[in-house]
Order: sequence, then structure tokens, then C-alpha cells
Amino acid sequence: CERAGSLAVQPLHQRFSQQGSLLSFVFPTQPDSQLDQHFGVTVLVFHDFQGGVDLPGTHLHGWQVTSRSNMPTTWNARTEYYHDAFDGWRWDVSTGIATRPAPQWQASVDPTFSRSVDARQYVATRAGGRAETFGQRYIFAAVERSTLSARFRVNYALTPNFTIEGYAEPFAASGRFAGFGEVPAPRSNVLRVYGDAGTGTTFEREADGTGTVTDGANQFVLPALDFRRLSFRSNLVLRWEWLPGSTAFFVWQQSRFGQVLDGELVRPQDLWNSVRADGDNFVVVKVSYWVGKR
Repeated sequence: CERAGSLAVQPLHQRFSQQGSLLSFVFPTQPDSQLDQHFGVTVLVFHDFQGGVDLPGTHLHGWQVTSRSNMPTTWNARTEYYHDAFDGWRWDVSTGIATRPAPQWQASVDPTFSRSVDARQYVATRAGGRAETFGQRYIFAAVERSTLSARFRVNYALTPNFTIEGYAEPFAASGRFAGFGEVPAPRSNVLRVYGDAGTGTTFEREADGTGTVTDGANQFVLPALDFRRLSFRSNLVLRWEWLPGSTAFFVWQQSRFGQVLDGELVRPQDLWNSVRADGDNFVVVKVSYWVGKR
């Protein structure tokens, strides 16, 4: 039996297939419980086991917590972890809060962070490969990525006919490449990593970020792929319905972008740096007039 204050456990979704299974559970609080009265929390737990014979060990785990939707202030939090057969992984964390303290006010913020390692990112194709790969070198690398972003929204109604709406989204993303190598044969799950012992190859990173590969008498250059990019987008909209059916809009939009080639993991200060990056400003004025009997 269940008592007030306990969490009820019920399967939300269950799927089985040849590749694996997806199991989800939701933990809704009891309507008369103290937890529901103060927080109204719903917890979602999900697991996804995939892979089968070809890709064993691929799995996804996650948690999601949400508040009741009928509260003046609502919030949510979510995290996911994914792991694949090549030891690649991804970790995502996101949260959000929305509030309406008064009828004329509404605001929300939704920050998101993600970090991942993709062990099999295609990079380039070069000539001079083995006969097993038809004379071509199909080159892959491991890439470590990170992204950080936040979406801000604020709406305010000075009067029923005059409103101000604001939106801003700073964003930062980075990628760092390492472990360059080629596929030795079709359908192979391993790489011949340049510079590793026993491969007969060397790999030298140049000052400009490019990489020089020497394989016996052959030598070729791989492009500089590391990056850290910043962007900022914002909109400010003033809406005035000066006559019934007739509306005037004033829109100010910003679009900013910055980039460095260091590949460092993003940091919280990168969001602020995106606001100060170079960019463009756009201003639009639109007036509509309703013609007809009043």
C-alpha cells in the first residue's frame, strides 16, 4: 500500500527490440503529500540499452525532474549520459526556470551544458592508402566537444495595448581533435593511429594547428580543426496597438560572432565574452493600419 508523502512508481514506457531496450519510469508524488504541496515534483528515469552483436556496450541513462505546471514559478532539470562501443560518451545537463510574479510580468531562463567525446569523427580522405581501402586513406579522429548556452526571455505589458518582449541567447562551443588515424580495412572497428608505436608513422602538430603525417615515403597535411566559437543573438520588440486592429512594431536585433582556434573547453565567462564579440545590429520599424468600418 502507499502512504501520503511516498512516491508512486509506475512504468512510463517500455520497449524491447533486437538492438536492446528502452525503460522509462515516472515517480509522481501523491496529490495529498507534503512533497506535492511544496514542490509538486515529478521524476523521470530512463535507460536505453542498445548495440546488440555489432555494437555492444552502447547505453543511455537519464534523469528528469519537473515541478507542477500550475505554480507561479515552475522549474525543471534534466541530465543524460551516453556511452558507445568506441568509448565515446556524452554528458548533457539542462535546467530551466520560468516565473510570472504578476499578470504583466513573465520571465524565464534555460541554461544548457554539454560535454562529449566522439571517438570516430570523420576528418578527411587522402590518396596513398592500402589496397584494402582501394588506395585511399579514410581518416578519422577523436573529438572532444563542449557547448554552453542560455536562453533569456522577459515580457512586460505596460498596458494591454503596449508590450515589451526581450530575448537573448549567448552561446559557446568548442572542439579539440586528437588521435588521428586511418581505417586499415573495410568494416574495421579499430584505427591505425598516426604516431603510435608499431605503425611506422609519425604525427607532428604544427604551430598553426595543422598536422603533418609521415608514413614511410609519403607525407601529407591535415587541416587545423580545433575551434572555440562564440555567438550572441538578441531581440527587443516593442509592440503598440495604437488603434483597434492597427499595430506598430519597433524591433532591435543583435547578431554577434567570435572564434579562436585553441579548442579549449568552454567556460561560463565565454557567455559574457559572446556579448562583447563583433557583430551586427538591425533595427526594423513596422506599422500596420486596419482599414474598414469601425
